[in-house]
Amino acid sequence: MRILLVNPRFPPSLWDFSHIRHINGSNFPFPPLGLAVLASLTPPGHEITILDENAQSLDFTANYDLVGITGYDVQKERALEIARSFRKTGVTVALGGPMVHETALDEFGKEADALFVGEAEETWPQYIADLLDNSPKGVYRQDGFPQLSPAPLPRFDLLNISSYATAIMETSRGCPFTCEFCEVPVRMGDTPRLKDPMQVLNEIELLASRGADSVFIIDDNFTGNRKHAMAVLSAVERRQRESDKPMSFSCQLTLANAFDDELLSLLRRCGFRWVFIGLETSDKETLEKMGKRQNLSRDVIKAVRNIQSHNLVIWGGIIVGFDGDDEETIERQRRFVEEAGVPVVMASLLQALPGTKLYERMKNEGRLTDANLGGVRGDKSSMLQTNIKPLKISAQELADQYIRLMDNLYSFPNYAGRLLKTIRQAREDKQAHRSKPSLASLRPLLGLASYYYLTTDPRRVFYFFRVLWAAMRRNGLGAETVFMHLAVYIHLRKFHEELSLQHRT
Repeated sequence: MRILLVNPRFPPSLWDFSHIRHINGSNFPFPPLGLAVLASLTPPGHEITILDENAQSLDFTANYDLVGITGYDVQKERALEIARSFRKTGVTVALGGPMVHETALDEFGKEADALFVGEAEETWPQYIADLLDNSPKGVYRQDGFPQLSPAPLPRFDLLNISSYATAIMETSRGCPFTCEFCEVPVRMGDTPRLKDPMQVLNEIELLASRGADSVFIIDDNFTGNRKHAMAVLSAVERRQRESDKPMSFSCQLTLANAFDDELLSLLRRCGFRWVFIGLETSDKETLEKMGKRQNLSRDVIKAVRNIQSHNLVIWGGIIVGFDGDDEETIERQRRFVEEAGVPVVMASLLQALPGTKLYERMKNEGRLTDANLGGVRGDKSSMLQTNIKPLKISAQELADQYIRLMDNLYSFPNYAGRLLKTIRQAREDKQAHRSKPSLASLRPLLGLASYYYLTTDPRRVFYFFRVLWAAMRRNGLGAETVFMHLAVYIHLRKFHEELSLQHRT
């Protein structure tokens, strides 16, 4: 069969970094790893094409026997459009990914020949066999959680890695923590499933052979199994030490790792530059109620500073709209972020995602404002909406407070101040294995200069040179990391300016 695997176009969103693609020369931040994995699971003898609509144009007139479409909730509308268009031409269509969950089967079933609920390591090969046997089912459900090793290498050869800002890979799935609002333990299990460290290393080498020089490890909790994480990192450190082309890495951690200096030092030596951590809120009562206990047993300010002292820049996730939130607590959030010195803050309104404990609680309390709204968050048009009725303030006041918070956090002086704190917290380190600067990696300098220097806004010039001066005097982070965070700011500021304008109008 001729099989087309499609990643639908994302609508404008906080994570698309659309405002700086001209600076780093990418079409999109990350390639569709799920489709590369799906292609590797397809039995031999089929012609497979991966098309990422975020980097390529989709041709509906091309001749295919089967079209598989995956996506997140934010891609749902476009995924359904693609499915309808191909089915009109008589092509068999299969839909899967996180967007296909039990509460949405009726909606998706109208537009597809087969639906996949859960992971596809076992169900996709079975579906292909059923198709060839003329006995396909309408719904395929994964029974339990499949193991990640042994497994074939993802078909990275079907992706144009150079179209993306960074490559991505996974070393594990699942998370041992059970935060009330999080769907990861529900969707991927609360016992981490592990990929063999040598397989991880083979995937890194395969990505390097395809031209990748940076990798984001997308595990929702990279250290969900610390022993495994240390084994992976030890293998990566050897690779970095022996390779003439060391790579840079990033991943997702938790505050449970904040004072694990052995782990943090190893991350640094492996060439990790930044880590995403769910800070959520500084309110201890809220953390307790939401089950985020890994953030309760430590001084969060000291935790952040210790992590960043290991030259790991924290990207902090925070949530606004918990039951205890009002104008005063949201202002405390702002002060907390500023004091901690977390430069990049990815904030969102609380959503009750289907399948989570929070969803069931909101349903039982009669506080779901729209039962179908929960998962469809993330794009700019819906970032100021929530499917939860707030307790202490109205939904409108919550949106107003969110805009006020982000306007403040992404003002020139406040972002620069947090980035300067991060630079000063870092330590000089000649042991870390960093990728060597190349002409391509220096390209962002031109875009940065045009934004920060060729402007009539004196604040841009002042803070640009203030950060550069601090970086030259003391910079354990490395020039590329500082330049990257100056570039990231451009997107975050412009995105929130557009969101603020959208809110006012």
